[in-house]
Amino acid sequence: MILPRVFRCWRVCLFVLLVGGVLPSRAEAFPVFARTFSVPCSSCHSSITRRSEFGDVFRKNGFQWPGGLELHDSIDLQGRSPLAGALPKNSPIALVAQASASHTFENVPEEDQLPVVSPGGPSFNLLFAAPIGDNVTMFGTWPGSGGPNEMYAAFSRLFQTPALNLKVGLFEQTTTVFRTNENLLAPYRLSTAAHNGHSVGQARMGVEASGVLGRRTFWAAGTVKNSDFGAHWDSYYHLEYKFGGIDLHGREPEVDLDAEPTLWEDSAVTVSHWGYLGKVSDPGGEDTAKIRRLGLDLKLQLTRTSLWSGYQLGLDQELVSNQQVTNVTTFVELSYAVRSWFRPMYLIQFVDSTTMERESISHDVGVIGLVTENLRLRASFRYTQDSVENEVANFQMLFAF
Repeated sequence: MILPRVFRCWRVCLFVLLVGGVLPSRAEAFPVFARTFSVPCSSCHSSITRRSEFGDVFRKNGFQWPGGLELHDSIDLQGRSPLAGALPKNSPIALVAQASASHTFENVPEEDQLPVVSPGGPSFNLLFAAPIGDNVTMFGTWPGSGGPNEMYAAFSRLFQTPALNLKVGLFEQTTTVFRTNENLLAPYRLSTAAHNGHSVGQARMGVEASGVLGRRTFWAAGTVKNSDFGAHWDSYYHLEYKFGGIDLHGREPEVDLDAEPTLWEDSAVTVSHWGYLGKVSDPGGEDTAKIRRLGLDLKLQLTRTSLWSGYQLGLDQELVSNQQVTNVTTFVELSYAVRSWFRPMYLIQFVDSTTMERESISHDVGVIGLVTENLRLRASFRYTQDSVENEVANFQMLFAF
């Protein structure tokens, strides 16, 4: 069972903590906007790299801050983490470094298992962000080698309305509400199909329009190149509505200060639906599959408890065999903020490719802790149920500067 395995893994996590290591992983929540607007990281992040409610509003408004702010030479980091820190102000470029190590339990009797730690290679990522005036932001991330992960221009409040923003360049499409840099325990497998590995959430070249309608409705639609410039244009859409919490313009809900606060005054629910239509081509340019994906997402924040859930239905078609490939991917994540800087979490993910008669279930449990707002520690354990049962203990340190 998973619980005995979880308890058994902590001795390995302690050993991993002592020896350390480095494991490559993509992360994109760097304090470059904190420098730009002279605010602490906790203004937009509950736990780096995950965005808070306001951080989500900030992104949906094209990385533009509501109202004016007084600028300072440095930014204090305190309030959310037990220790205080600071960031220098004058730099449009930020750096994130990740150090981690893991141990995989072999499928042998416990007395024969060896605590072998597997470190990875160094992982450093750079982020560049520069607001140009009140309506344009240049944004990019680079892993240190090869091409950038993202590089685009964001145009906000076109025609002086929050209902229309525009992205042009290389960017992660707005389909599911669960962004790449918001996974804390493990990467979400939500947007990927098991049979061909096509992910609707990775960065691609294209154009995306989005905006806020009224106070609580967000929409996005775009077209992107699936691979190189000779490939087809894929298209997608996203619709989202938020109940409770701050609205999508950053305004707090009205609260009766003379009455006893209710449980729902500290709650927020976001529901969304998205769709993606495209094609996959081989290196020679021949179409091999049609991609059709539909998704439903849910975010629930109830005081200190957070519940995230996503569902994807894939109805792809293999063109060579003319075979309809159906697959389902879903996940549920539950977390509780014991303190603003300490969060236990549990994540279960399920992938079922009915055509291939293959399914996989993974369980991740762990804790996230902030030493300072820009220094995060994670200890986690994964148990995967598929053709081969795997157990992995992992410790990670992430630092953004």
